[in-house]
Amino acid sequence: MGEAVRLMIYRVAPYAVNHQRWFFTGDSSRINVYNSKGMFGEGYSRIDAGIAMCHIWLAADHLGKRAEALIDPEGQKNAPSGRSCVASMSII
Repeated sequence: MGEAVRLMIYRVAPYAVNHQRWFFTGDSSRINVYNSKGMFGEGYSRIDAGIAMCHIWLAADHLGKRAEALIDPEGQKNAPSGRSCVASMSII
Protein backbone atom coordinates (compact mmCIF):
# COMPACT_ATOMS: atom_id res chain seq x y z
CA MET A 1 0.00 0.00 0.00
CA GLY A 2 1.47 3.37 -0.95
CA GLU A 3 2.28 5.94 1.73
CA ALA A 4 -0.21 8.50 0.38
CA VAL A 5 -3.02 5.93 0.35
CA ARG A 6 -2.23 4.79 3.90
CA LEU A 7 -2.16 8.36 5.21
CA MET A 8 -5.53 9.09 3.59
CA ILE A 9 -7.03 5.96 5.16
CA TYR A 10 -5.94 7.07 8.62
CA ARG A 11 -7.01 10.66 8.11
CA VAL A 12 -10.58 9.83 7.14
CA ALA A 13 -11.16 7.25 9.88
CA PRO A 14 -13.84 8.49 12.30
CA TYR A 15 -12.95 9.11 15.93
CA ALA A 16 -14.65 9.89 19.23
CA VAL A 17 -14.86 13.25 21.02
CA ASN A 18 -13.07 15.08 18.18
CA HIS A 19 -9.57 13.99 19.27
CA GLN A 20 -7.33 11.77 17.17
CA ARG A 21 -5.48 9.92 19.90
CA TRP A 22 -3.91 7.27 17.68
CA PHE A 23 -0.45 7.25 16.18
CA PHE A 24 1.00 4.92 13.54
CA THR A 25 4.44 3.64 12.65
CA GLY A 26 5.40 1.00 10.14
CA ASP A 27 6.34 0.17 6.61
CA SER A 28 4.72 -1.44 3.58
CA SER A 29 4.14 -4.76 5.37
CA ARG A 30 3.47 -3.83 9.01
CA ILE A 31 1.64 -0.99 10.73
CA ASN A 32 1.84 -0.50 14.50
CA VAL A 33 -1.16 1.26 16.03
CA TYR A 34 -0.53 3.25 19.21
CA ASN A 35 -2.87 5.25 21.39
CA SER A 36 -2.57 7.73 24.22
CA LYS A 37 -4.78 8.36 27.19
CA GLY A 38 -7.45 10.92 26.42
CA MET A 39 -9.50 13.16 28.68
CA PHE A 40 -11.99 10.30 29.12
CA GLY A 41 -9.35 7.65 29.81
CA GLU A 42 -8.19 4.95 27.40
CA GLY A 43 -11.66 3.63 26.52
CA TYR A 44 -12.43 5.95 23.62
CA SER A 45 -8.81 5.92 22.50
CA ARG A 46 -8.85 2.13 22.10
CA ILE A 47 -12.17 2.30 20.25
CA ASP A 48 -10.72 4.98 17.94
CA ALA A 49 -7.64 2.84 17.24
CA GLY A 50 -9.89 -0.13 16.48
CA ILE A 51 -11.93 1.93 14.02
CA ALA A 52 -8.73 3.09 12.30
CA MET A 53 -7.56 -0.54 12.12
CA CYS A 54 -10.85 -1.51 10.47
CA HIS A 55 -10.22 1.18 7.85
CA ILE A 56 -6.75 -0.26 7.22
CA TRP A 57 -8.25 -3.75 6.82
CA LEU A 58 -10.96 -2.52 4.43
CA ALA A 59 -8.47 -0.54 2.32
CA ALA A 60 -6.09 -3.50 2.10
CA ASP A 61 -8.98 -5.75 1.01
CA HIS A 62 -10.02 -3.19 -1.60
CA LEU A 63 -6.45 -3.16 -2.95
CA GLY A 64 -6.35 -6.96 -3.15
CA LYS A 65 -4.15 -7.38 -0.10
CA ARG A 66 -4.75 -9.17 3.19
CA ALA A 67 -4.47 -7.41 6.55
CA GLU A 68 -4.22 -9.29 9.82
CA ALA A 69 -4.31 -7.85 13.34
CA LEU A 70 -1.66 -9.17 15.69
CA ILE A 71 0.25 -8.31 18.85
CA ASP A 72 3.82 -7.38 17.94
CA PRO A 73 6.30 -7.51 20.86
CA GLU A 74 8.58 -5.07 18.97
CA GLY A 75 5.70 -2.59 18.71
CA GLN A 76 5.13 -2.87 22.46
CA LYS A 77 8.83 -2.45 23.23
CA ASN A 78 9.31 0.53 20.89
CA ALA A 79 6.21 2.51 21.86
CA PRO A 80 6.81 6.28 21.71
CA SER A 81 6.76 8.13 25.03
CA GLY A 82 3.24 8.52 26.40
CA ARG A 83 1.79 5.92 24.01
CA SER A 84 0.93 2.25 24.24
CA CYS A 85 0.78 -0.19 21.34
CA VAL A 86 -2.81 -1.37 20.81
CA ALA A 87 -2.00 -3.82 18.04
CA SER A 88 -0.22 -4.20 14.75
CA MET A 89 -1.55 -4.84 11.29
CA SER A 90 0.36 -7.13 8.96
CA ILE A 91 -0.28 -6.29 5.30
CA ILE A 92 0.29 -9.21 2.92
